[in-house]
Parts: sequence; structure tokens; C-alpha cells
Amino acid sequence: MIPEIRNLGEQDFKFYWKPYLRGSPPFHFVFLAFEPPLPDSKNNDSPLEGIFSEPLQFVIRELLVSLGVKSGFLITNMAKCSLTVNDLCEKTRTARFDACFGFLQREVKLASKGVKTHLVSIGQKPKHYLDRRLTSEQQIHSITHYSKRNEWRFTKFAQDRQQEFNDFQSRIRPRYEGFLQRDLPGHLPWYEGGNGKNREKDLRRLFRWDAELEAIQKYLCCGPLT
Repeated sequence: MIPEIRNLGEQDFKFYWKPYLRGSPPFHFVFLAFEPPLPDSKNNDSPLEGIFSEPLQFVIRELLVSLGVKSGFLITNMAKCSLTVNDLCEKTRTARFDACFGFLQREVKLASKGVKTHLVSIGQKPKHYLDRRLTSEQQIHSITHYSKRNEWRFTKFAQDRQQEFNDFQSRIRPRYEGFLQRDLPGHLPWYEGGNGKNREKDLRRLFRWDAELEAIQKYLCCGPLT
């Protein structure tokens, strides 16, 4: 047991979320986040499927599939128990990754079922950890984390490619809004609010993630650029 969290009650630390998956194994892609959030006061009795960034779900479910990935995917967490995101969470993250590493290995093995599974780190922390723990034969890819701290990265990426971003918006926005209406209607009130600013935030995320996943696909197809 990790000393710093040994005496925490269930309101602060508990096993709650199940992995988020679409399709059936084997999966060619497994996405790795940090740790699941604590449940809210209305839903805290049993494990529920994890909730992740809505635009990230769209990019993976719709745009990655459009690049030829037909077998579904898995999004899971490096640490398996929910913990309030604060200084204690940051301080114990590596220790919690260590404690859950065996579970993660078995999870990836079950997800792959004989095919080569590609691991994609959501943010850099899972990648940095796994680069130290796995063999050099296992390439760990990464995409930008959806944290508010990275808003400037999404904004700058779009601003530096303004015409490409405008073209991307025209093409993707109707498809994304249809996806939200069909699959994630709970996100629509936020998306449609903020005098268009919230919509722009989502579309900037979609733009960068689409480019990052396309770069991963090219790497897998053709190898690293020289």
C-alpha cells in the first residue's frame, strides 16, 4: 500500500471506473490516460464505463476509423483507482502507476489477442513511464492531453495553420455536431454556449488530434521520417 493514500476513505480514493471500449478484441489501438476521476454524488455505487473528453471520443471513434482501423479500440488508465486530482495525486502518480502496472500488462495482453497493439499515451506522463518499463521494441505514441493547461497548444496549432483549420472546420463541424446529437447529447449545451467560444475550443482540439493520429498512422505505415 502507498503510505500517502493508505488512510484515505472511499470518498477520496476508490475503484470505480471501467475501461472505455468500442468493438471487441483484438484492438489495434489502446489509449492510455492517467487515472479515472472520482464519481459524482449521484453515481457512486458501482463501476461505470469511464468518461473521456467528448471531442477526443469523436476523433478516435470517427476519424481514426476513417483511416482504416476497423477493429475498435480501448481507452484505459495507467492507475485503476479514482483519486481527487490535487497535489497528492501528482505526488503519488508514479507509485500508483507502479502498483497497477501488472494489471495494465494483462489488460493490454487481453486487448491484443495475437495482433500487434499500438499504445497511444494521452499526454506525456504515461509515455514517459512506459518508455522506462517496456522494451525498446514497443513504440509508445502520444497525443496532446485534453487538460485546460494545454489550451494554448491547441490554439497555437490552429492559429499557425489558419487556412487549414478553416477548411477542417467546414468539413468536420457538421459531422461532429451530428455525432454529438446522436451519441453524446449531454455535451451539446456546453458546446452551443459561450457565444461560439466553446465550439471553437472543441474544433481546435479536433484539428490537432486529427493531425497527431494521422502522423501516427503514417509512422505505422511507412516508419519514422528521416
